[in-house]
Amino acid sequence: MNTMRADKDPAQNLFKALPSYKRKYFAAQTDPKRFAELLKMFQGYQGSPIVSCALRLAPLVFVRPGELRKAEWADIDFENAEWRFTATKT
Repeated sequence: MNTMRADKDPAQNLFKALPSYKRKYFAAQTDPKRFAELLKMFQGYQGSPIVSCALRLAPLVFVRPGELRKAEWADIDFENAEWRFTATKT
């Protein structure tokens, strides 16, 4: 439609025929005792060392998993104890 190569939008016919998307939110643990249990599970994880480190680091830095996966040593300032990065999702 935008490039003028089609006379009509074929998806327009499906607009009311398909059910609308229902947003699902990810559960967040807010109970301190249950959260402590979750942290203990992270400590007991026996899988990959990389995943184990990520599980232990995630609750300390509060970033999205993708941001944690893409972290680079160049972004970490050890002298000032800071991690600076450009957020990809804002």
